[in-house]
Amino acid sequence: MLVEAHARPKEADAARRLNIEKALALRAALDPRYERLADSSTPDVIPHLRRYGSTDYLFAVNDRRQYGDYVGHHGLVMEDGLPTDATLTLRRAGYVYDLVAGRKVAATAEGEALRLDRHFGPCEGHLLMVTERPIDSVRMTAPERAAPGERISVEVAVLDDAGRPLDAVVPVRIDLLDPHGRAAERSGFYGAKDGQVTIEADLATNDTPGLWRITARELASGLTHDVYVVVGQ
Repeated sequence: MLVEAHARPKEADAARRLNIEKALALRAALDPRYERLADSSTPDVIPHLRRYGSTDYLFAVNDRRQYGDYVGHHGLVMEDGLPTDATLTLRRAGYVYDLVAGRKVAATAEGEALRLDRHFGPCEGHLLMVTERPIDSVRMTAPERAAPGERISVEVAVLDDAGRPLDAVVPVRIDLLDPHGRAAERSGFYGAKDGQVTIEADLATNDTPGLWRITARELASGLTHDVYVVVGQ
């Protein structure tokens, strides 16, 4: 297979058409020898696949563009994004979660592949997580009581339908809220590697005593779990 170099036309729209034409020719040449794990129904949406354990992460970016009114009149740059629709295909079975929207999404199984119809806004990207087993629950443990100045350990687990930690890196939001609802240090976003994450939080000596709420929200299906800690004087 010979891939020939080509000169880029000056006009951006002509250069884009030529690049897509060359890419489609290369794709046709590879088809007899290469089976894609991820694919898109349009060259305007670019898929990229990453994997951790048995879990796949499908990134898809909308690159459909037109000339705008900033520098578009020069014909060198197509700077304005356009919306588009695409069907994404992933050659596997599993459960699909939208990590941007934080919810499970429906996919159509066709043979050994999953098909997902997605709408993309201008320059929008989607990130989909596909797991072997469904997310069933979130479990969190923390001490029932603590004193100001003490360090507490908070453990969060994202579990499948068999009660096992998910074989994935799952995005999680953890918030430590004092009795007035104010977020304490170590509140933020975390990655639950192998379905689990532990944070060590230091309570300040002048932190407000009373009933603290710790909430964990996994950002794949949107499930949450709360625990409470009494911070005494």
